[in-house]
Amino acid sequence: MSNRSDYYLSVVPEPDRVRLADLKPNDQSYMSPETQGKLIKIMQNDPTGGYALLGPSGWSKTTFLSALFREAVCRHPDYLFDYCHRTFNNTLGGGYTPVVMIDASRLMDQIERHKYHDGPVPIVTVNKIERMAADGIHFTVILDEFEKLKKSETRMIWSYDILNACNKARHLCQFIMAGNLKKADLKDVNQFLEGTFRRIEELTTTKEGKTHFWELGEKQ
Repeated sequence: MSNRSDYYLSVVPEPDRVRLADLKPNDQSYMSPETQGKLIKIMQNDPTGGYALLGPSGWSKTTFLSALFREAVCRHPDYLFDYCHRTFNNTLGGGYTPVVMIDASRLMDQIERHKYHDGPVPIVTVNKIERMAADGIHFTVILDEFEKLKKSETRMIWSYDILNACNKARHLCQFIMAGNLKKADLKDVNQFLEGTFRRIEELTTTKEGKTHFWELGEKQ
């Protein structure tokens, strides 16, 4: 298999491996088939767009993220996923990976360990985002389980810094996130740094002004 295929298989478990083009409404989801069909069509028509999916478990968020992740990986040439040169490592700054899907809390754990000299360079950092932008790389950052960030001041700052770096490079950045929370939570300064909501809103708004920042509801 190619480096790109190896990378995809290492990130996405078998039950979640689905092509965006093959997505169809699933009757196991709490989301109505009509709403699923509408969102799937939007994503299929705009596979490079930014998306935020907020809502309870069981609303197909992980399925959507996995399909968008596969689409993003397939857009890039294989050499960008060369483990010897691009994946994160212990060298200064590390290599960068152009498509990343990771739980937000796990990324914060990586950042914390690295800052205290107890781990490798995280898979995505402000420095890596800036380097990809400088290299003209169209990159994708997907953060799942955003609600599981430990609400410490330092982690609030680190998560905001990642969002802010993505926003500065948004002409090259596809940002996607999901979480079991509401928009009001993202505006709560006791949970997230002020400006977090605004950055996510900017990263999920199309050039035409359409917003893919969706708050899903209760079981239908």
